[in-house]
Amino acid sequence: TYHQQRILPVLLDSFDRNSAAMTTHSGLFNQVVLHCMTGADCSDDTRQKAAALYERYLAHPAVSPHINNGLFGNYNGSPDWTTRAADNFLLVSSRTSDTAMMLSTDTMLTMLTPTPDTTWDRFYLLRGGENVSTAQISPEELFCHDFPVFHAAFNQQAQQQRFGQLIDTILSPEGHAELNRQFIAATKQKYSTVKFVDAPSQSRLNAVFEPLLPEGKLSPAHYQHILSAYNLADASPQEQAKTLFCLSTAFARYSSSAIFGTE
Repeated sequence: TYHQQRILPVLLDSFDRNSAAMTTHSGLFNQVVLHCMTGADCSDDTRQKAAALYERYLAHPAVSPHINNGLFGNYNGSPDWTTRAADNFLLVSSRTSDTAMMLSTDTMLTMLTPTPDTTWDRFYLLRGGENVSTAQISPEELFCHDFPVFHAAFNQQAQQQRFGQLIDTILSPEGHAELNRQFIAATKQKYSTVKFVDAPSQSRLNAVFEPLLPEGKLSPAHYQHILSAYNLADASPQEQAKTLFCLSTAFARYSSSAIFGTE
């Protein structure tokens, strides 16, 4: 409530005073307008001001070429705020104003706060106002360099999926269904009530992990599984080392008192 009633109006005032920031910080501006138009505790005045500022934004020379293509908003170059399915949001690339992303309220909200079911291609990618295929474009590159407002959420989701793939390799859902479920669930929790400290649990875990870590080192096969899961086969040794360090930290957390261990 405080965010919607206090912070958003201040941000709108800031963009009103510095209108150039609406295009130089297009992702943030669109995010502010999104929350103004969807926030249950936003006042009518806030919504009206957000809509008026957005009209100014759409008239900017860096933005206007992208909205008269029969795709935007009400299909006639104006937003349609009566439905969350309308493609009302137009983000200009951080690299070049010739490139833009067009998407709906629901899609943008989902991409900012993703779930495991979130898809990352439910938007129009525009160049010179024309829709272009995203088939040959790396989402990671796109969100990192062109539309960084989505990069943190996309990167976190990608890491969770890759970690899930690695867990599936170590603890196959067919052979270790319960352990697989418990390890995946633990990635989404700060604390776990499930503990693996009794002798049978320790024996079960040893049977899984000892072949992967002979003499305390990664087995060659397991090392290749990690490189494959994280697309690191052609990465530099430094990049491989960074990922392995992060994974070792994640697995160390599994044995901590917060997750499967005790004090």
